[in-house]
Amino acid sequence: MTDATVIAFPGHAPSSAPSSPAEAYRDWLSWAECEFSILGHDIAASGFDWEAAYRDGLRPEAAAAQAAAQVEAG
Repeated sequence: MTDATVIAFPGHAPSSAPSSPAEAYRDWLSWAECEFSILGHDIAASGFDWEAAYRDGLRPEAAAAQAAAQVEAG
């Protein structure tokens, strides 16, 4: 992987780690929200279980894709 294909979290150095589980979830959710927005959806109106996706170990972009599919399916 080259540096050109790496997406950095806003406000975080690539080597910084979350200081708590709550911060780790907020970082993950922020990334998922960005990905979901790119897909044209609003996270507040999704009804998707973001916490379960996080607990299941889904990457943010995979969770966003699942949420988008759920929203688009109605």
